[in-house]
Amino acid sequence: MGGEWRIPKERFRATVLCLLQKPGERRELKTLCGTLNLDRVVSATVEGGVYSCAAWPGEAQVLSALALARYRSGVGWLVVVQGVREQEEMASELEAWGEEPLLVPEAHRGSEGVRADPDLEAEWLGALGRLVQESKPRLVIVTEAVLLAKQPSPKDMIQGLQRISKGAEIDPLQFVQELIEAGYRKVGTVSERGEVARRGGIVDLFPSQSDVPVRMEWVGDRVESIRQIDLHEQVGVGEVGEVTIFRGQVKDLPCRSELWDYLGPGWGKLCCG
Repeated sequence: MGGEWRIPKERFRATVLCLLQKPGERRELKTLCGTLNLDRVVSATVEGGVYSCAAWPGEAQVLSALALARYRSGVGWLVVVQGVREQEEMASELEAWGEEPLLVPEAHRGSEGVRADPDLEAEWLGALGRLVQESKPRLVIVTEAVLLAKQPSPKDMIQGLQRISKGAEIDPLQFVQELIEAGYRKVGTVSERGEVARRGGIVDLFPSQSDVPVRMEWVGDRVESIRQIDLHEQVGVGEVGEVTIFRGQVKDLPCRSELWDYLGPGWGKLCCG
């Protein structure tokens, strides 16, 4: 990752003051970044590296992450914050500035004898699933605890994920049976993660790592459409074109890898806590 640099305060002062004086103002991102001269905050010539802005107020930390993402070379940036509240605030602020950061949550697994929170577990699985894709997000936000925690290997995640696109040739009967063998529950109507339902050429599925279920419609062995499902109305609402399904069991995943194993070379690190 290279050496460590600290962002000089004098180079941030005018920019930070401008932001703090107008905390609620949101203008078009490209114009605003140009106005604030964010390209001068960091050098665009050195790839990767470790930056520290832990002593800065939250607004300035957000601005530093924004500047690194937009004006530094390299693959992406791992933003490390102190706790869950700071992680959520950082993600929310960056989204307001037009970025799409990936948040990897803490506490994705329950302690011994305690069931893991299903929403956090799904978010964790979904985040790791994003990180094994070829196209990764430019900014990944984690807490110090997440960075220190052991993770399943990227290889195990890749093997556990299946991506199905509209037009794929798949036997729907075999597809449902394989999901059941992988641990999915066959039900009449899906309402929770890890459930699958089939009615003729229609398969409703709630992937274990997803926020929303999908409805897949077949014509013969061809997937004709994939749509999100409105759980209240139980109707398909939005065409999504493809779905990624985690077919493994979280409890069976050995956690021996580091989060850096998911990122690879060229990533930098911004320490905010």
